[in-house]
Amino acid sequence: MKKTVRTKVMATILAAVCALSTGAAISAVSANAAIVRVIRVETRATSEANNETKPAPKATARSCAYTMTGYDWNYSADSVNVKITCDFNYSTKTCRFIGTAVAPGTTNATLKAKRADGKWDNIPVRFTVDSSLNISVVKTGNAFVTSN
Repeated sequence: MKKTVRTKVMATILAAVCALSTGAAISAVSANAAIVRVIRVETRATSEANNETKPAPKATARSCAYTMTGYDWNYSADSVNVKITCDFNYSTKTCRFIGTAVAPGTTNATLKAKRADGKWDNIPVRFTVDSSLNISVVKTGNAFVTSN
């Protein structure tokens, strides 16, 4: 095959495209691997005050937490069965999302923590509340990064 200028230019362009796509794939894989990991998921119950005339106190609400690392926080949710708040620790850059049961049902939410580069780590989760207002949270999909 004749090595013309046209052939050399095409080979150079193809090599550059391959290098860019390989770099993008590596970047995407490493970003997904480096995305915020769960530090801990915890559950705690709040109870009524003891009253001598009543039997043992019963749980009136429950909450669970999902912790991420970040410089700011936000979330989106598809229902109001769960009240979502965040206990943000400025010194450790920790976002502790707290879901408190409001009504039985499920709430699909995306928990967001801002990274140092200004992008947002997003974790899709599902809060499930039973008829006794016991609550649990599970991760429902892969973490992903957005610019806002």
